[in-house]
Amino acid sequence: MNRIFKILNITFSFVLIISCKESKVPKNEADRIIIELYMQVSKEDQFEIFYRNTDQVYQTNKSVIVKVEASSLLQKIKFILPDQIFPDYLRIDLGNNENQEEMLLENITIKYNSEEKEFNKEAIKKYFRPSEFIVKEGFPSTLKTIKLNNRYDPLLDSNNLSGIINNLILY
Repeated sequence: MNRIFKILNITFSFVLIISCKESKVPKNEADRIIIELYMQVSKEDQFEIFYRNTDQVYQTNKSVIVKVEASSLLQKIKFILPDQIFPDYLRIDLGNNENQEEMLLENITIKYNSEEKEFNKEAIKKYFRPSEFIVKEGFPSTLKTIKLNNRYDPLLDSNNLSGIINNLILY
């Protein structure tokens, strides 16, 4: 009987320790894909990330919009995708402010819980294509947006990211 009591006590203590362990991931971010842009944006704007899987097209109901404050310093622009969304492709719309000044892009990070994949400038070139509304010279460090034929749609369209995202989720 004493031995059973000790086993139950140890088991209870173990469960208590595990359940009281503080998570390093904020609750609203747990088990969600997070995309962070580390960049400098001189004028207030609104960025949007669209997400899709291989057999889909981008749709407005599959996007996350974030207000971006003007700053002369680098800032983290964070997009939290909805729960259970694990996209193959991302499209990062870099605002709708046609008067936006040249922006600086340091890196892009995709996170899932404590795992993350950082895309430095070389990796951004490899995995993301700028639209014709972003001047290619200086990309990816410098994002100079332009208007063409009365249209303004600066964006970065990703290659297939499913392998990267799957690695984040599985490890």
